[in-house]
Amino acid sequence: MHWGDEYELEPNNTQKKIAQFLANEKVDIIFGTHPHSLQPIDILKSSDGTKETAVIYSMGNFLSSQRTERIQNPYTEDGVIVSVKISKNIDKNEIKVKYPTYIPTWVNWYDKDGNLFYEVVPATINNAEYLTEEGKVRVVESFNRTKVIIENYNDKIKLRE
Repeated sequence: MHWGDEYELEPNNTQKKIAQFLANEKVDIIFGTHPHSLQPIDILKSSDGTKETAVIYSMGNFLSSQRTERIQNPYTEDGVIVSVKISKNIDKNEIKVKYPTYIPTWVNWYDKDGNLFYEVVPATINNAEYLTEEGKVRVVESFNRTKVIIENYNDKIKLRE
């Protein structure tokens, strides 16, 4: 879904209403984009209680030049890769989505011989060995921001190991 308010860290009421409508219609997964910042992941129940829908309100920026230096917003450097496990019961014609897991990502930006390079790196604490000293600090900050946004909203959504 292309929805939400740019740079907001929480889904707006319209996003929530549309997500619940889709959950009531038995949609399995909703992947959201547009705000240029990460928003929570949640599991919604259909109005009749028979179906759960995974909703990723916004996956953040996957690859972007929207750096803190340019727009004074560190959240635009953050994103997630979401992993979902889907199972289907053929006899019951039923699909189930298990709780999603996530891999936090950070957009590394650097200048090499006068050329700008942007690369998506996993924003995990242990991947910082090839980054600059500033990059090492920023990737840890990104990891911490992401964890707060995702896990404070729904504690059943976990970091992918």
